[in-house]
Amino acid sequence: MSDVTALDRVVTATCPRDVVVISGPDAEAYLQGQVSADVAALAQGESALSFLLTPRGRIEAAFAITRVAADTFFADTDVGYGEAISSSLERFKLRMKVAIAPQQRTMHAVRGAMPSAASVPGSILGSSATSMPSAAAGVLTSGMTSGMTSAMTSGTTSTVLSAEADARGDEAGDGAGDAAGDDAADRLGHGAGRGAGDHAGHGSDNDAGAVLVRAAHWPGAGGHDVLVRPGSGSDSGAVGVPAEAERLSADEFDALRMAFGLPAMGIEIQPGDIPNETGLVERAASFTKGCYRGQELVERIDSRAGGRRTIRRLRTSRAVSPGDRLVGRDGSTGGSSDGSTGGSSDGSTGGATSIGTVLSARTLADEFVGFAKVQRDAASEVWTESGSAVSLFDLW
Repeated sequence: MSDVTALDRVVTATCPRDVVVISGPDAEAYLQGQVSADVAALAQGESALSFLLTPRGRIEAAFAITRVAADTFFADTDVGYGEAISSSLERFKLRMKVAIAPQQRTMHAVRGAMPSAASVPGSILGSSATSMPSAAAGVLTSGMTSGMTSAMTSGTTSTVLSAEADARGDEAGDGAGDAAGDDAADRLGHGAGRGAGDHAGHGSDNDAGAVLVRAAHWPGAGGHDVLVRPGSGSDSGAVGVPAEAERLSADEFDALRMAFGLPAMGIEIQPGDIPNETGLVERAASFTKGCYRGQELVERIDSRAGGRRTIRRLRTSRAVSPGDRLVGRDGSTGGSSDGSTGGSSDGSTGGATSIGTVLSARTLADEFVGFAKVQRDAASEVWTESGSAVSLFDLW
């Protein structure tokens, strides 16, 4: 069985997403000391994977963070974990000049395609800091910035912001809220920067600039995510979802996520997990930027071979379910030295040794795909306790 590394068609699905807007004069400096990603290295429009950790280094949330202005960032995560990000950042901000505003958004996910200036009118596009070269660029779309023009060049995106767009954004940003909200709103109109004003009790449910498009960060499929604020009046066709894209149900899209995408909060990643055991730490944590909350545990485990376990992608022709135990054979952590399988002719695994657990699984075509947490040195082929062969793959 060989891993599938490319999506052969353009697909889209719609699902809810939690967003937290962090804005204000101290937003960059504050986030740089709180989250694991190097936010100071993000140019406007760039996004990166990141963790928010407890002081002891355990996961509170995994998310994508996007810089939408010099002093405004969007953190988006799986539903149910936006409040954890918001409350945690509020708890530690002390006297920092930062406004933190949680939101609920609708996400139109597109996979198998790269957005272009033509498909996302009036957009600011930037490169993705952690996605594959073929993945979509991060995009901030403001409803009033028709003067913006963009050009895709050599796999990156150049941007031009016209004076007209500046003027219209300034006008739309008037009265956005408190000082932090006003400053960000001057750049973005009533969009991301307005989150600070919303937090202070101002704002409108029909804010312009309420659409964010960013890179998907899926290892096995290019694409982008369109995050639309409810009531913004934006439909998916106007913000970068190709008309020819095949529309998938939530379950179908989740199966594609397991085959090509990333572990999700609440499914494969739980609060309290060790970041080094997610398979994401090399993409979601900076080892060069300096101190951040929880850094000590991440650095210490990384210096000791990266942790005992990790999340890997699985594929198998037999049914598996979350919680199923995966085993090696004869005290090993997977396949034998001669490359033979561990299952015997009667389907048993003989003297099997537990090497991990299935975290998630769904059917895709005629196979089961999902994620498992296994010993870091587990072989590429292991077995269920009933003797079914399971192939394991690194996330990247």
